[in-house]
Amino acid sequence: MSTRRAYPLRWLLLAPAILVMLGMALGVGALSWRAARVSSESVEQRLVEEIASGVEQHLQGLLRSAHDVVQENAGAFRLGLLPLEPPARLQQRLLNQIRHQPHLTFISIGLPDGGLISASRHPVDGGLRLITAERGGPLTRYRVLDEGSGRTELEDRGEPYDSRSLVWYQRAAQSGELGWYPVVAYRSYASLGLGLSAPLRSAQGQGPLGVAGADLGLVQLSRFLAARFAGRSGLAFVAEQDGQLLASSTEADAQYTPIRLDQRQLAQQADPRLRAVADWIGRQGKRTEATNRPVKLQVEGRYYLLNLREVRGAGGLELLQGVLLEEDALLGSWRAQARWALIWVLALALLAIGLLFALLTRLVRELDTLGQAAGGLALGQGGVRVPEDGPILELRRLGALFNHMGVQVQRSLSTLKGEVSTRSDELALAQAELQRQLALDSLTQIANRGRFEEELDKAWRRAQRQSQALALLVLDVDAFKLYNERHGQVAGDTLLRGLAELLEGMQRRPDDLAARLSADRFVLLLPGTDPQGAAQEAEELLLRVRARGWPQAPGAPASTVSISIGVAIAWPDDVDSPAGLLQRAEHSLAAAKSGGRNRWVCLSA
Repeated sequence: MSTRRAYPLRWLLLAPAILVMLGMALGVGALSWRAARVSSESVEQRLVEEIASGVEQHLQGLLRSAHDVVQENAGAFRLGLLPLEPPARLQQRLLNQIRHQPHLTFISIGLPDGGLISASRHPVDGGLRLITAERGGPLTRYRVLDEGSGRTELEDRGEPYDSRSLVWYQRAAQSGELGWYPVVAYRSYASLGLGLSAPLRSAQGQGPLGVAGADLGLVQLSRFLAARFAGRSGLAFVAEQDGQLLASSTEADAQYTPIRLDQRQLAQQADPRLRAVADWIGRQGKRTEATNRPVKLQVEGRYYLLNLREVRGAGGLELLQGVLLEEDALLGSWRAQARWALIWVLALALLAIGLLFALLTRLVRELDTLGQAAGGLALGQGGVRVPEDGPILELRRLGALFNHMGVQVQRSLSTLKGEVSTRSDELALAQAELQRQLALDSLTQIANRGRFEEELDKAWRRAQRQSQALALLVLDVDAFKLYNERHGQVAGDTLLRGLAELLEGMQRRPDDLAARLSADRFVLLLPGTDPQGAAQEAEELLLRVRARGWPQAPGAPASTVSISIGVAIAWPDDVDSPAGLLQRAEHSLAAAKSGGRNRWVCLSA
């Protein structure tokens, strides 16, 4: 045996492992932190851009709704579908229109003699009002007591009114086309608003024979922004191109108008964030355009990201939309998580070093024991020799013993490999069968709830990605408890298995899925199915159950077993969730139950 110095195994393995693990932990932590700092700006830009784009889409829709109302009324008048006489019929039409436009303040018709017929939504209580004025008469406001019948009561009678003297009427009459007019102070309410108007012309082009208009109150616009910006730290605002403020999400709780007609400049506002935006716009030295990337502003010690963009509404309206989000609210929690992740990496590295030390100590002890046992088994037997002069003391001992055990170990390993291969194949088959069984309902042998929830989530993402509809049918057996009490649980189980067999027959495509949720409740998931297709599937399922003619228990609503079905449809642009789709289908099922059972109901498409 060599007389060179040998070292314990634990120290030979532990020392380099400590150095490598500490180096890796520090390196990974440093690289992660640097990557987080580099990517934070990109993350901020994407978040602000997504939020601002969402607000812009809703704002464009609001402006489009006002434009479409005026365009519809002007077109109807031209076709003879909007007679100005009798007034009661015109009043009811305007009330019906504003009832379906929750963010508009006025929908009006200015008469050629200066009279007015207008339907309005009050900027404070949100109730509907009917406002009229005859030629040279006072402006009279009525509260609508019953939206269905149009019953009203007098609320206010003002001064003499002539619609021809007002901006909205004059703009349409003089220009002869549909367009927006500037912010005005309403005479009916202590509030401001803007809108658009169009002349009323006959089919022969004669006119103007009156003016159609639609107004958007600044209070309603502020509430609209607040609803789209709820739950975020910051604000959204809309202003004219010259910096005149129209509305902001912070003014949604104002009783009337948030700003006066002569105090609409951003620099005049009480909110320091709006004043900071005004300062930034002023420093640009030119007409403000949409920012290509968020601008960082400091307001009272806090940093905000500003996204400013031009919004071109239907009818030629050009506005500025601003979204101001607090930087810490966007990435504060993310940065805190990055710091904690670095701490965890270091803590885990130290823990791993401690565990490695303990394991190596135990390993050395076990190797000593193994060497002694191997020596006892291999005494007197020859074999392949290995060097016995290595630097590790424990391996020197094992080397001397291995020279006696080599042949036997090789034979044992060959046999063991064959057995391991056989056992691995058997285990793989057993695991595959187990996974299949876990995804099935034990009674009906169709998919269980867990499998359904997994497939629903996949179908939801696939429907959004492929821009397809997604239909879901939820059904259960009418009076199933009574059926069980009359025929017994065994018969009830047989009925459920038969219903599951019917549902399996409805799976016509690879992605269709029938599943049992609980007791007698089942679902049928139909990707790529629109409302018409879902209705056909529901009707066919009802017919198949009736055709089976399973006898129902006495006292049940029908002589044979029937089912009730709730249908829900999800569209590609749906902001709901898979859980929300299931909930809507269950609400439809409840409606089918309360409507008499043995039917299907779809509350929404």
